[in-house]
Amino acid sequence: MHNLKKLIHEHIAKRPRMQVVDVYKLLYQGVFGPGHIIGDLAWSELKNEAETLDINNYLTEPIVETVSPDNKMVRVNLRPYLRKEYDLKELYNAIKNSCEINPTAALRDFLKSWKIFKDMIEKGEVDLPLEDAKKIEDEADFPKPKHHSEIYRKEYSPAYRVVKYELINYIEYAT
Repeated sequence: MHNLKKLIHEHIAKRPRMQVVDVYKLLYQGVFGPGHIIGDLAWSELKNEAETLDINNYLTEPIVETVSPDNKMVRVNLRPYLRKEYDLKELYNAIKNSCEINPTAALRDFLKSWKIFKDMIEKGEVDLPLEDAKKIEDEADFPKPKHHSEIYRKEYSPAYRVVKYELINYIEYAT
């Protein structure tokens, strides 16, 4: 529990304009990984995004950021990854190989994390609206993948992929 709270606080400190849905996405990615984005177009979408990114923006963005309390699932930020000239195909293979999860355990872990996050809101440990968390929870097919908030996208221009760290451990980790 302590590590999860620390993870949430660290992400909010780095991106103070985060909304409830952004924390939701963080928690979701931390347990479910990238499985929802792997499909027939995943490789072409990754290549297209890499080709259109201005890699000279967001120069302080780390290559790797944890999205799970145990540091096993991470985001690989594309701009610094490309600046270091790491292989995009290698990243894609890591994404594909990160999709193997136990869905029952992932669901259990996500619901536990979500409850801790809601408790943090209720206790005033994070300054986010509880109503927004309840709206997400009341949606059909909860939990399901979500996009970042418009505020988050405009402010931070996220460009990353989620992978198991063990599959990209050739990259130095910034916790």
